[in-house]
Amino acid sequence: MLLEIDTIFPKSSEKLHVSHDISKLKYCKAIIKETLRILPATYVIPRCTLEECEIAGYKWPAGTLFQLNRLAANKNPEFWSNPEIFDPERFYDDNKYDKKINDKNLAIFGGSQRICPGRKFGMTELLLLMVLVFKNYNVELVNKNEPLKVRTGISIICKELKVRINPRN
Repeated sequence: MLLEIDTIFPKSSEKLHVSHDISKLKYCKAIIKETLRILPATYVIPRCTLEECEIAGYKWPAGTLFQLNRLAANKNPEFWSNPEIFDPERFYDDNKYDKKINDKNLAIFGGSQRICPGRKFGMTELLLLMVLVFKNYNVELVNKNEPLKVRTGISIICKELKVRINPRN
């Protein structure tokens, strides 16, 4: 990740050329996708049936509310190889994983008709944040073995994350 950032945005450059260079951050984008696969911002997606339908052998009346559990879907071994392991390569290297593992299995910005219209802007913001932080600072977890403390409600919120941030040379 650091090599990619330093190659695309060298220290010698004074300005970030966002429109041209941001699209080259393929590994950084893979890191964002894998992070949101393991810990999505929202873990359930509500859906309501408009008409009677059959799902899993049951007939459901119109107006039935379903909660799609993204956290469970994102860790389903039927769709994800080694689902508990953080591995950005699954979104970076097309040859490493089965072809069924792709962006369609990951709904970080929704999907289908309800996909977020600001998804490209949101991804650009996340990539820029990565560049600005990691281009200028060394960031390390204070205690790598301590479990992440989160609060779960409608969204998943990190309650505490201890990091050290030092200027990069």
